[in-house]
Amino acid sequence: MSDFFRHGSRWVRADFHLHTATADEFNKRELVQGSYVQDFVSRLFEQGIQLAVVTNHNKFDKEEFVALKAEAAPKDIRLLAGVEFSAKDGQRGIHLLIVFDDSWYEGELDEINIFLTRAFPPNTSYDKKPYDINSEYNLCETVQRLDKFNKDYFLVMAHVDDTNGLLEEVKGRNLKTLVETPEYKSKVLAFQKSTGAEKRRHCENLMGRKLALVEGSDNATSGIEGVGVCGGNDRKCYLKLGSFSFEAVKFALSHHEERVRDTLPTAQDLYIHEIEIEREGEPLTIPLNSDLNTLIGVRGSGKSSLLETVRFGLGLDANETLEDYKNDIVRRFLGEGNRLLLHLANADGSTRYIIQREWNSRPRVLDARRKVQDGLLPAKLLPTAYYGQKDIEELGKRFDAKYVEDKLLQDKLAELKGQEATLVEAIGQVFEQLGKTVELRAQRDEVAQKIAHLELTIKEFEDSGLQDLVAKELNFNDDESKIDQIGGELEEMAQRLLEVVESYGWDSYLTYRVKEPTNASFFETEVFPIIRDLADKSRQIAANFSISESESGHSSPLDRWGKMQVRFNQLRDSLQEEFRQAKQKIKNPDVDVDTHKRNKRDLDLAKRKRHTIVAELEKTHNLERELVEHIGALEAHRRQMYEVVEEEIQKLNGLGFSFRINVTYQGDKITFKEWLAKNTKGLQKENHVKRIVEAYDDPIQVYRDLNRESTKLAEILQGGNLLAKFRDTFGHSADMLTYRVPDQYEFLYNGKPLERYSIGQKSTALIAFVLAHEDKKLFIIDQPEDDLDNYTVAKEIIGRISELKPSTQFLFATHNPNLLVLGDSEQVVVCSYHDDEGRIDFKHGSIDKVDIQQTAINIMEGGKDAFDRRKNIYQTWKH
Repeated sequence: MSDFFRHGSRWVRADFHLHTATADEFNKRELVQGSYVQDFVSRLFEQGIQLAVVTNHNKFDKEEFVALKAEAAPKDIRLLAGVEFSAKDGQRGIHLLIVFDDSWYEGELDEINIFLTRAFPPNTSYDKKPYDINSEYNLCETVQRLDKFNKDYFLVMAHVDDTNGLLEEVKGRNLKTLVETPEYKSKVLAFQKSTGAEKRRHCENLMGRKLALVEGSDNATSGIEGVGVCGGNDRKCYLKLGSFSFEAVKFALSHHEERVRDTLPTAQDLYIHEIEIEREGEPLTIPLNSDLNTLIGVRGSGKSSLLETVRFGLGLDANETLEDYKNDIVRRFLGEGNRLLLHLANADGSTRYIIQREWNSRPRVLDARRKVQDGLLPAKLLPTAYYGQKDIEELGKRFDAKYVEDKLLQDKLAELKGQEATLVEAIGQVFEQLGKTVELRAQRDEVAQKIAHLELTIKEFEDSGLQDLVAKELNFNDDESKIDQIGGELEEMAQRLLEVVESYGWDSYLTYRVKEPTNASFFETEVFPIIRDLADKSRQIAANFSISESESGHSSPLDRWGKMQVRFNQLRDSLQEEFRQAKQKIKNPDVDVDTHKRNKRDLDLAKRKRHTIVAELEKTHNLERELVEHIGALEAHRRQMYEVVEEEIQKLNGLGFSFRINVTYQGDKITFKEWLAKNTKGLQKENHVKRIVEAYDDPIQVYRDLNRESTKLAEILQGGNLLAKFRDTFGHSADMLTYRVPDQYEFLYNGKPLERYSIGQKSTALIAFVLAHEDKKLFIIDQPEDDLDNYTVAKEIIGRISELKPSTQFLFATHNPNLLVLGDSEQVVVCSYHDDEGRIDFKHGSIDKVDIQQTAINIMEGGKDAFDRRKNIYQTWKH
């Protein structure tokens, strides 16, 4: 047999009702001489049937069966021996599919045929068409006779809705009597070809339990071509098996809720298929299942070492309080110089990515061809929830609102919190700009006073009648001031133009790498030349405003402007004598023409400054509108964050756990009150602060009432200058405005506040919340049961794990048999540490494998004797 179950349990298609060439009515027209066995098995393979039960009518051909079984084994197809047996119950008898353990035919005696010989009258054609001769046994007698052989078997009720089927042949009181017998209850495990749901439910109600529903080809007349067709319809049957043993099949039918389906479950898109450590000598390879993997072993056997190494490979941080300890575990287990490879597989089990990491390096993601995938992070590839040993206990001690939002919902809220920080920062920037307006208003008032004084002084000079005597000089001064003003503005414009031109990413445009190779020539001949021409001409235009004549060989506008200023100054200087003679005609010693000239110049500068200040102040109105918009956006965003939290909590509450969370938006009034008292002065905590917190939900509401009349705030802070001081403190602080009042959380366990419970019960709540997150594709949890009670594990945690299968992969290290058995672990990894060699060994397999079962009993139950003793005690308590 191949390594078919190397990765643990698998879903396989099963056919519980197959006929072979031994059957009297089997269609032999298509049989090819000498190749029948190969053809039959090939048909099984083509139909994807990997578990087949041969059930001919009242007949078993050992030689044929052994040949078919041997042919099927290399193709990973398991054949079980069976018989379609005619019991004498009902009007025309009922057909039972008896499925036998291998020991019935593998010994020297063929005990299946011994049973059949005893069951039917002698010298009758009970194994020939039309199969109208029933055995001498009814169902109960059949079970009693089979039990005498002391070998294992089970029964499947064949084609229950058809002729010779249980629900068609046995009805009313007879059916009730039959299904209540110990023989029926202990040995009948399934119905085959059940289509009448109403009849079946009636029977199940009589039994008080449900049976597995299986399918079978019943291909007696259709021959090989009928294998896998299941009576002309497309019904199929799948079993979850971890071994092809008879016991595994029997166990699957007995636990059909988890192990029998009519369709294949949707497999996970991406999961850790294999853990590999490349090291000197033989590499370590541990195959994993896409569903539940449990690591078992005594304490100190290496379970935590393996899980921490997987955590390290995925690039996940350890608990900060245990980080050094856990990383040291990884270093010693992995070994410096060795390489960890986590093989990530698609749903079909084929490798898609490999996560590679060595000690003292970062994890890298490779594709199936081992080419590095830059920018692809393991955390994005495989969203993981990791809780190492003692993490659950530590977190249970501080399970509060902050932990829910900062840790458990970190992935959900990370982007939203970043956006919130951006809005808060924007509000801070607006506040900062608004703060500058106070200074601008003071400057505006100061400049206005200066302008008024200068205008009065200038008017007095002009009213003196001396304006005409020095008009020419004054006019020259005005013209000179205008030339200077324009020249300064032109230089600033030239500088800005150059900065704008250079700000464009011309080089980045020209170094663009064409994605489609056939477009390369088009970009070189069509696109890039236009960009180069535009860049050159833009730079040339900008340069023409600033380069000097010596650099370019021609005069730029600014160069010409400078020469013009020189000529204007020369013209003004040529008139100095004329200006002097005009001044001599002024006989009043209190009149100073030069002072008047300075006043005119200063008045022009002051007016320009006032214009600039007024323009800046006009922007204040835009800032105030912008602030209102930012505040509204912040409110809406925080409401959105709350809705995300509420949605996740409702998911948890909808799972039916004993643990629940109630959350109220901005409901933590106690924290709000403490914050307000700490950040304001002059307020009485039990009067002013308490009343403000009762009247307002958050600081934004307070801020909106700061400058309004007849508000609750004004009523609370009436008297003296209390309101004015509060406005001064609160109205100019972005930190005060943007403070977020926490949501109010109420943690309940069995309807009571969680703080009343133990750390273990808090840990139970934490595990429940962790498992409520359906966005995680991998859960790594090291010994969660250390702080959990078995009742909770069995009733709640395992139920949630079953719901998440198979869309989620689990890696659990555990000492709790409930997680292993009731969780129906698909893959078990047994860890053992060899102290003398300092080596950790691993073996693996599903719980269907006998050696894994025995190891689990030894490790988790204290050995078989202890297990049997507890089992007997429980049976005694039951009665």
